[in-house]
Amino acid sequence: MKPNQYIQRGRVKKTKGQVKKHVTQMTKEEIQYLARRVKMVSGSYKWSSHSLDSSRMFNMLTVERLLNSPDLETCIIEYNETPSKIRKGVMDKRVLLRSTFSREVMLNHKGKSSLEEANLCISIDIMTGVVVTAYWNKVSDNHRNIDMRRYNKTLRIGA
Repeated sequence: MKPNQYIQRGRVKKTKGQVKKHVTQMTKEEIQYLARRVKMVSGSYKWSSHSLDSSRMFNMLTVERLLNSPDLETCIIEYNETPSKIRKGVMDKRVLLRSTFSREVMLNHKGKSSLEEANLCISIDIMTGVVVTAYWNKVSDNHRNIDMRRYNKTLRIGA
């Protein structure tokens, strides 16, 4: 069975010019705003070439289930603004969502494949509706070692 995803644990990608805010730093109003924005674009989302990478086997219905989740506010993990690669001088505004549902998927880590219970995570641009990336994250990965210094609690979210 081909793995659904290859995992590189402990590797954190840093993007130049990116600013992020963790859900634990957000106000209730910011969380509600982000959930509304996701719902606005979820009916017409598009896939980035990265999210369509052949190593990522995703059922589009699973992505739609997450985007249309009735408890979408509880799926928000972080918000980030990243310099756009396509629109010069513009910041992409993205939300990272993690599903509350899980399923067994084949994951590969350091050449070893194993069947793991995992949540679907997606990053979606809340202005354009582009699904930037999608990946499976083990249910047991609760990010206890998250580096909060990478987040900006004063970042303002919303109109």
